[in-house]
Amino acid sequence: MFCGTSARKASHAKIIIKDNNIFNGSNNLIIGPLDKKLEIGNNNLFANHIIFRCRNDHLIYDKESLEILNIDKDVIIGDNNWICEYVTFLPKAKIKNNTVVSTGTIVNKEINESNVLLVGRPVTIKRRNINWSISSSKEKIDYDNSIKLKEE
Repeated sequence: MFCGTSARKASHAKIIIKDNNIFNGSNNLIIGPLDKKLEIGNNNLFANHIIFRCRNDHLIYDKESLEILNIDKDVIIGDNNWICEYVTFLPKAKIKNNTVVSTGTIVNKEINESNVLLVGRPVTIKRRNINWSISSSKEKIDYDNSIKLKEE
């Protein structure tokens, strides 16, 4: 695994990165406090300039109740996902499996579906029932049972 990162010093950060992940270019990990974590599953492909943010650096709170509005949360990435360039995962971001996250997307919530194309600022599901291959050639795709290319 190759991972280019830049981050502030963190003590006891909980970072779980499972097997066969590819990190390209520069990615930022912003982890903390101690009870929060970044968890990345297996077989994910990360492009350049990805931000994983499990904490908020400054509090936003209700003036009357003093309730904190931007609570720190875990960031969880499932298995076999393709994360394109300039994607930001904010606290409580969660994606399942076989998902493509489009360039420039801000993932600010849990997405509880697999096989989806995610886009936008904030994130929305653009398309369901998709899959992806690391290959860019039809001839080299390792089809998984019922996966077929859509002819246009």
